[in-house]
Amino acid sequence: MALPFRNLKQMKSTAILSPESLYIRDFLVVKAEKKKLSPNYPQTTPKGKEEQILALVTENPNITRKELAEQVGLSVPGVRYHLQKLSEDGILEYVGTSRNGYWKVNQ
Repeated sequence: MALPFRNLKQMKSTAILSPESLYIRDFLVVKAEKKKLSPNYPQTTPKGKEEQILALVTENPNITRKELAEQVGLSVPGVRYHLQKLSEDGILEYVGTSRNGYWKVNQ
C-alpha cells in the first residue's frame, strides 16, 4: 500500500495515521494504524446536513446554493444533491424562475 506522504514528519502531522517506524538499511518501514476519532470530533450525517439546509432555507427562502454550500460546509454539487433529495421527498420545492425564485418548505 502506497501512502501519500513524503516523509515521516509529514505523516506524524496527520490526524488519521499514527506511525511506528523502523529503519532497515536505506529503507524506512512504516506501520500505520488508524486512530479513533475523539468524541468531540463533529460527526455529521446526511440527515444532519439536510436538517441544516432546511433550517437555513426556512430562515432565508431566497438563499442561493452557493451561500448554502458555504454555510453548511459542502460543495455546491453536494448541496444540489441534498436539495434534490429534499425535493423528491416533497419536503422542499423551488418556486419561480432561477433568477427570481425562492425555496418553499412543505412541512
